[in-house]
Parts: sequence; structure tokens; C-alpha cells
Amino acid sequence: MKVTSITPTDGIKISHRKEKYFEKQLTLVAIYKGDLIELATLRIYHTSVMAYACIWVHDKVHNIYCTGSGSAGGGGYHKASASMEDALYKAGIRLSESISGRGNELMEESLIALGKKLGFKKVYTLSAHA
Repeated sequence: MKVTSITPTDGIKISHRKEKYFEKQLTLVAIYKGDLIELATLRIYHTSVMAYACIWVHDKVHNIYCTGSGSAGGGGYHKASASMEDALYKAGIRLSESISGRGNELMEESLIALGKKLGFKKVYTLSAHA
């Protein structure tokens, strides 16, 4: 998994923030000059029929900022990863392969790939759940 390009865009829809339906957050962090810095925050919201993802990329070292949000509905697949792929796309981030419907592991892997594309070697994800 790789991030093939980043064209920073402000692609977030405020209506996709469903705080009442917060499910989890993945935070991308890196070790930079001995300090732990935050590079991106992904939040997943899940109603009874839809999954929503919002991402905020805030790389202060390289001055790269972008946002995106996405949604996925229906059934029979992993909606959180589908909504995350949509959010990444709306933020201007392109992946080497689709993560849509493919689960939590690829969600984290794509964030690690983002950190590496931003130029950091030691990158990690932190997870928080509702």
C-alpha cells in the first residue's frame, strides 16, 4: 500500500460530522527530532444505515494541510473503510490500491502510507473507540 499523490484540498462536508454517532478515531503520529507529532486525524461516525469518515491532515513540518469527508451506505461490506477511501479522495490523497470495503487493517495501513509519503520514517497509528 502506498500513497501515490497528495494534492491538498479542503474537501470536508461539515454535515458528515455526526458527533452523536462517533465510533472511532485513528490518529497518525510520527517521531520527529525525538518528539511525537500528530500528522492526521481520522474519525469514523456510524449511524444505523451510513458510515461517515472525516480526515484532517495537519503536517506542520512540511506545511501540508488538507481535509476530506466521505460516506458509505448499504450493507454487506465494511462501510468504514469505504467512507475513509472517499474522505481521502476528497482531501486530494490518492492510494495505490482501493481500501473500500476491505477492513480495519487497510485503514491503518493507508494512514501509515500517508505518513511515509509525507516524508516521515517512524510513523504509527493510535486508536480510540467510543
